[in-house]
Amino acid sequence: ESFERWLMSLYKVAGVIPIVVLANKNDLSSEFGEDEIKELVTDYGFPFYLTSAKTGNNVNNAFQDLGKSMIDTWGDGHGTTRPTMPQIMEKKAGTESQGRLTAVQAEDKILAMYCRLLKDTDLAMAIIRVQFKRVGMDFKNPTVKGLIKLVDFLIEAASDQVEAGQLEKEKRAYRNLVGRIG
Repeated sequence: ESFERWLMSLYKVAGVIPIVVLANKNDLSSEFGEDEIKELVTDYGFPFYLTSAKTGNNVNNAFQDLGKSMIDTWGDGHGTTRPTMPQIMEKKAGTESQGRLTAVQAEDKILAMYCRLLKDTDLAMAIIRVQFKRVGMDFKNPTVKGLIKLVDFLIEAASDQVEAGQLEKEKRAYRNLVGRIG
């Protein structure tokens, strides 16, 4: 339940780094299994392992995968990089350029774009939380009317950090996303 919060905190401290997700205590019974973990990490592209520190199950495999990721990312300068939180949010919302969106998909796309606009995910998310409270809307239950207000408040909140012409483009893009809800 806290995975995205932990990931954002990690990225804030360490930057975008290679990640391998471990679900420890595999030797004990669990509330969740491999399918739930796979579903959680699939959108992020992170490898994952069910591990046990007690038995050593998959511990070496996890470290080998992490080492390989580090070499692939930084070893020769031509490796891959892990996605940023805005990229992850945008991917989760879907990559379609046209067509109908759910309110949650539109919301996710708007939040991802706003994070990219401000170039500081932590600042953007802090502003977003304040503006959601101001609108009186829940993250999990966005409405068209609420998203329209949210767009206006987000643009207003960024007015001292972003050039007016760019803000106008963003506002049109956000409103276009809200207009695709159906």
